[in-house]
Amino acid sequence: EDGIRDVERSRGLGDVYKRQDSYRIIVKDLKERTNSKKQVKLALLLGVGGLLTGGSPVFSKDLLIEVCREYSAYDAPNFASHMKKQRDMFIAQGNQWSLTVPAQQRAAEAIKQLAS
Repeated sequence: EDGIRDVERSRGLGDVYKRQDSYRIIVKDLKERTNSKKQVKLALLLGVGGLLTGGSPVFSKDLLIEVCREYSAYDAPNFASHMKKQRDMFIAQGNQWSLTVPAQQRAAEAIKQLAS
């Protein structure tokens, strides 16, 4: 087993798996009720993916929107306002967002929660 998973529509454990120098979120249950909390958790996981692939916790807004749509968590009218409320966790630089140090710690907690 080389740690590489074939990403199909089935979602297994809460984890980030490597596939051809990129990471894909595979989560069966985000363990959140509201779209805003799901969006934040997905952003945290994308930041971890950026850290694993490129050495820094960076991801694009477009990728976050795409992943939120996959998890039926994208709330177009409120997406921007939900994410702006999280200024202590995300630093926006154009289309690229990065995780703050507290957000990286919260991402680690989210992964532990998803794996349990």
